[in-house]
Amino acid sequence: MVRTLLVRGMLIGILAGVLASGFAWLLGEPPLERAIAFEGHMHQPAGEPSQPEVVSRDVQSTIGLLTGIVVYGCAFGGIFALIFAYAHGRLSCGWSPRTTAAVLAAVAFVVLVLVPQIKYPANPPSASNPDTIGLRTALYFAMLALSVVAAMAAFSTGRSLVARMGTWNATLVGGGAYVAAMIVVMLVLQPLDEVPSEFPAVVLWRFRLASLGIGAVLWITLGLAFGVVAERHLAGLGRMSGLRGRWRDGAMILVCTTALAVPGSARTQAGTHPQISNAALAAAGRLASLKSIDYGETYCDGGMSVEAWLRLLTSHYAHSIVWAGGDCQLADDLRPDSDASSWPWCAQATITLVRPKSRDDTPLIEIYFKAPVSGRLGRASAFRGLIMTREDGWDFQRSRRDFEAAWRERFPSTTQRCE
Repeated sequence: MVRTLLVRGMLIGILAGVLASGFAWLLGEPPLERAIAFEGHMHQPAGEPSQPEVVSRDVQSTIGLLTGIVVYGCAFGGIFALIFAYAHGRLSCGWSPRTTAAVLAAVAFVVLVLVPQIKYPANPPSASNPDTIGLRTALYFAMLALSVVAAMAAFSTGRSLVARMGTWNATLVGGGAYVAAMIVVMLVLQPLDEVPSEFPAVVLWRFRLASLGIGAVLWITLGLAFGVVAERHLAGLGRMSGLRGRWRDGAMILVCTTALAVPGSARTQAGTHPQISNAALAAAGRLASLKSIDYGETYCDGGMSVEAWLRLLTSHYAHSIVWAGGDCQLADDLRPDSDASSWPWCAQATITLVRPKSRDDTPLIEIYFKAPVSGRLGRASAFRGLIMTREDGWDFQRSRRDFEAAWRERFPSTTQRCE
């Protein structure tokens, strides 16, 4: 999944680079040309021939501009895809892939473009001292690095406060911490003001706006286009896995032969089980909505994904959550006829606790899926859970609301969200 997202992120980055270079050519080149003309007027002695250009302005403003921004977009598109793969499902409220991508792109624009340029805005030629280019470059990258570090620290701070303060308040605290840190950084770093008094203010203003606009076009395109692509890819994981399974030569022939020999419902199970991979089951379990496993009940968090709900519930009590797929494992020993322990389409999430009571103290949830139809995995339909109680006994749950109650009984400080 990550490899596919990476490739698509790079392709979307190329598209974003093309659009950003078009914006730069339309709105950035005119003030740049005026700045170059101003530089020639101010510094070229009368009658002295101009220095030969290593790369002509025609090449710089067309192929050079396109190549530079497209390479930049491709690189950041790949990085953005990797960050999305990590962040999706870990952010609050069961955001869809489109929402996650849009939020990440907005944050990236603020952290990587807007904040550094507030302190050190872009300047056209002749608006800066060429002798200080090394100092200016070092200061800008220092500002950029500190902005990234502060954003990561703010995210970590906000995430650690979710269980105690709630998502909204924790987000405000994390955002406030980032703003405060950036104010301090801007006050500490050396200021730069090298623009000549005679340089046209309108040209400078338009050049800086165009510079911000290039970044905005790039990140808006990444956020919106990648969100659409990622949502379609994640939604089709189970179906694509099923289609791949149809072309497994020997296994498919055996399945088809067996299916002809069994009747009715038995044919459905025997003929479709090999078509869904364990990885696809695990991915489908993570993305399944809560309302699909709530047995017709309606709750305020029904639109969340199972993964987002589980991370929000377990919060800082969980060291890690590992997803797997395959045959269903949880069956009620007291009601063996009511749980299909041999049902082959389940996703399991094993929770490793920060402070377990024993080596075996690993809560587990399981999501049941309907049998595949035409190679496509059925919808999520049931929930099973297992958790050790405060009295060191194992408690089996048949609904995720019961699992929530058992979790909060063991960990009383867990935030209550929906009733």
